[in-house]
Amino acid sequence: MQLPDSYEALHQRAVESVNGDDLGPAIQQFQRLTGRLLSLSPQVRERKPQLQEILQDSALRWVTELRWNGQSEEALAQIPRLREALPMMARAWRIEEALGRIDMGETGAGLDQLRAVLMQAAEGRNALRILLANELLAAGCDEEAETVALGALRSAETDEERAETASFLIALETERDRPDAMIAHWEQAAKQKDPGAINPLYERLSALGHMDRLEELLSREKNGMVRRVFQGEIARSRGDEAGAKALWQSVADDGYKVKAEGDADAWLAAKMLLGQGLDVQALAIGRYQNSINESSAMLTLTAALAQAGKLEDAKRLLQRALRLTHILRPRWEAFPRSYWLRLLRYPLSDEAHEALRPYFRTEESQDVA
Repeated sequence: MQLPDSYEALHQRAVESVNGDDLGPAIQQFQRLTGRLLSLSPQVRERKPQLQEILQDSALRWVTELRWNGQSEEALAQIPRLREALPMMARAWRIEEALGRIDMGETGAGLDQLRAVLMQAAEGRNALRILLANELLAAGCDEEAETVALGALRSAETDEERAETASFLIALETERDRPDAMIAHWEQAAKQKDPGAINPLYERLSALGHMDRLEELLSREKNGMVRRVFQGEIARSRGDEAGAKALWQSVADDGYKVKAEGDADAWLAAKMLLGQGLDVQALAIGRYQNSINESSAMLTLTAALAQAGKLEDAKRLLQRALRLTHILRPRWEAFPRSYWLRLLRYPLSDEAHEALRPYFRTEESQDVA
């Protein structure tokens, strides 16, 4: 049992206070806890290993959340003192320095530091490769990002690592508009039984206009509801709007048959493609909160809110999602152009287009970082 004012209880309360919309309280608590533990003599902490563990976790969370909160300069200012006090965390401090510099606009210096950390690492190299690949992608260094990620794929030791890396490569090749590579990496992810790779691949191929390749894949798709949704998108692309709507309506009418995750996603997509976002807001919110495909679920919920006339809610959702990329990486100031094209799969008003466009790198704003 923990005493209310024990370090363990203070740490637990600090962890529970983390809120992506307001990191201020968590930052203050981790700063206070770090300061109190550093005030103890090293001998005291050595006698109680749990205190050392709490100190290390609190110090790293303090610096990390300062950076997440846009306070990279302050985070960097704390690292020298923490490095001296906690030298066993040298690699973590170097990574935080690198990410802080990237977030402050010193991208080249930050990437160089991450490259050096990877070169010198004796263990945990794949996690570092994926971290570096994400930062390279955000910086527009696609060729190097691919090289680094392929290295991670070759040296992956678990199915989870292989699926994660393959999913990253799908996202990378989407931005490069290379359908053959997207499909090849999807097949790699599918071998690891990653269900999250399937529907997003279809929607990306559709959004980028690769209907022939999409049609080939659909010929092997076993889920009839999923197949009809995307067959409808193919029909629409070929000018058969009536045929497309008939396919989507057939899926919407089959809502009572929904049994699996793929069925639910297909039913939701069909309703959205018919412009019936007002009817499915609650489901779209639930899919966003629970989905392993965060980008797809986020775009679907954005469209549902827009179709329901809730443009301010849609904008707040995108603003929050962009803030979260500062945590989850790669960091985007505006979402990639492929995200915009994926959103445009759903019917939206001209007013919605104008309201939501600033959150994406559209053809008119390719210079947005």
